[in-house]
Amino acid sequence: QLAGAELGVYPSVLSGLGKFTYTLPAAFRTAQMDIFNTAGQQVESVQLNTNHGIVILDGQDFAPGAYFLRVSANGTILGNTRFAVSH
Repeated sequence: QLAGAELGVYPSVLSGLGKFTYTLPAAFRTAQMDIFNTAGQQVESVQLNTNHGIVILDGQDFAPGAYFLRVSANGTILGNTRFAVSH
């Protein structure tokens, strides 16, 4: 994870609504959040238009299982985190 980047998904196991919180280094004004399933398929993508904020995630939008969340900007991976979905 890039120094200065803070990422988190709360709760770490979603069954309903949860939140992704992020703080990016000041040099990055925008970024891209991508969510992948364990097969490596991209299942969600969100443009982040500030260097800090919250994105609401709905566990009902995802099949049960494990997911990887990646934040990148200008070809640089700023950080990764994981979460799971259980219905």
